[in-house]
Amino acid sequence: MTQATTATTTRDARTAQTAALLALATAVSALFYYKWSASLRVWGGVQANGRLSINPAILASGSRLAATLTYFGKIWPALTYGIVIGAIVRAALPPTWIARGLGQRGWRGALVGGAVGAPLMLCSCCVTPVFTGLYERGARLTSALAVMLGAPGLNIAALILTFALLPAKLAATRVIAAAIVVLGLPVLLGRIDDGRNPRAACSVEEAAAPRAFLERYMEVGRTNPETLWLGVRIERGLGNNAQAQHYAQRLKSEYPSAAQTKELLESERNPG
Repeated sequence: MTQATTATTTRDARTAQTAALLALATAVSALFYYKWSASLRVWGGVQANGRLSINPAILASGSRLAATLTYFGKIWPALTYGIVIGAIVRAALPPTWIARGLGQRGWRGALVGGAVGAPLMLCSCCVTPVFTGLYERGARLTSALAVMLGAPGLNIAALILTFALLPAKLAATRVIAAAIVVLGLPVLLGRIDDGRNPRAACSVEEAAAPRAFLERYMEVGRTNPETLWLGVRIERGLGNNAQAQHYAQRLKSEYPSAAQTKELLESERNPG
């Protein structure tokens, strides 16, 4: 019965991960279509007229409220994409996946983060939900910041328009300055964060090793209050609330009088 339950839980987890990947791929593909189609229309207008078809000054004209509403009217589709992508990352992607891709320190982490952020072509407002989702699910601060800064700073369409509209030297200066900010600032802040934040002392991928050992043990051994309570704490630490809840329900139903069950109930009454 225990092995069958474990197998069912594993299948359910894999199904959920597949669904999360499909949802993320759909959202990112839709974002790419939206941003690139708009960029190509702007590029076509620049080639035809030698200037932007819309004066950026209209975003700051009128009262503060009018300017805010005008700006929101321009960015709300991209903001929606950013919120959706960030929500999928936070709710569904396993932390180990994010840590594997965006868990590196230093320049390598900044380069990977910048490469991930640049194709998104989101402004600083719209990319913020993506940053918080990645960071809270296992990305190091260096990589997560590089994603947030790279989306607007290394925006591919914006760089193309920069060289099309500005003198080459000025455009090149803009690219160099953006690269310094996108790559340099995250590395600096990441080093500070590694020294102050206990969360950064080890990656989520490293923290997942106890989970793998526990799963192997539960496949061949008999579960008990200790293993179930350990499973709750491991999954909570990895941010996998669904699996933590599964272990918690088993602990309460199978061992209602165990000391570990009392600890669980106490932790639920007084979280943190």
